[in-house]
Amino acid sequence: MSALPNFNPRLRATGAPVTLALIGALIATFLLAWFGLRELFGADLALLANSIRSAPWTLVTYPFANLGDGTGLLWMLLTLLWLWWAGAALEREMGSGRFAVCWITATVAGGLLASAGALIAGVQFVLLGPMLPLSAVTMMWGARNAEARIMLMMIIPFKGSWLAALTAALVVFGYGTYHPLIGFFAVVTPVLFWLWASNRIPFLAYSTGIRSGQRQSRGDRLREQKRHTEWLDAIESKKKEREERERLRQLFERSLITDPDEDERR
Repeated sequence: MSALPNFNPRLRATGAPVTLALIGALIATFLLAWFGLRELFGADLALLANSIRSAPWTLVTYPFANLGDGTGLLWMLLTLLWLWWAGAALEREMGSGRFAVCWITATVAGGLLASAGALIAGVQFVLLGPMLPLSAVTMMWGARNAEARIMLMMIIPFKGSWLAALTAALVVFGYGTYHPLIGFFAVVTPVLFWLWASNRIPFLAYSTGIRSGQRQSRGDRLREQKRHTEWLDAIESKKKEREERERLRQLFERSLITDPDEDERR
């Protein structure tokens, strides 16, 4: 029996139905909040550190809490693109069921730890948006593709391992804006997922086909990273191919246009 029996076959065909469902939910809550339902899709879904007992469901719903701020549309689009890029790759590798469990676990654990940091620090803290579970997904991707090459901001060459480290720093400093203790508590969950995806946690192997407690060999990791790098290179090659075909098509079309001055000379 499928772990996701209710997903549309078209979503399954993408290999990442859970990621697409998350993106769809994030778009829906943003638009509904923007249309005026800010109370329902903002305050009612957000996680308040001192209100977990009275509203425990917010441990799961806070990634979808949104104030509907139209000025944040660009950031929202970048977040969705990032979720598709990193989340879909992981979901195809680990399977939709395991990916869904990872997302929920990262969401709940991250919310609990960040709230614990806020309570210990004695500060008010509201958690909303998908960045905390998304940081766990990003660090997992970095662990699985430590040597993969990406272009940060389209211009800076970056390794997957560097991306994981940068993500951890952004979590610490970003959530630490409220209080440094919150930042250090919040980063624990992404780091634990990074350790798991790197097969660095004894008796809790990430990779399928690896016995519990057995570390994945360096050769296996390098082969996986090489396959992923080849996949990225193939995508880039196809993109350049399309651009070259388009350039040749435009040149051909321009060559068919008759120059009026040339007709007069004739």
